[in-house]
Amino acid sequence: MIRPPKPATNRLIFWAACVGVILVAFLFRFYRIADYPLGLFFDPAINGLDAVRLIQRGGHVLFFPTNGGRESLFMYLLIPFIRFFGTTPSASAP
Repeated sequence: MIRPPKPATNRLIFWAACVGVILVAFLFRFYRIADYPLGLFFDPAINGLDAVRLIQRGGHVLFFPTNGGRESLFMYLLIPFIRFFGTTPSASAP
């Protein structure tokens, strides 16, 4: 006669499967990650360029017409990060 497994064994199998799935996900996500370019798309790049233009030109701007038009608060919030990190993708990516 076959006995059903104990609840502690079921719990151990469940957590082992969870850890296994997470490890496989990390493998697929981070395997050879340095071989691929960063995922910087148009919006963060244009926001960063507008903030750099604002740093270079100075003055107060209320509206940026590029990329369909945007208000300037986000560009002003990007300026300290661009000054700290430099003009890198990590400074303008949200």
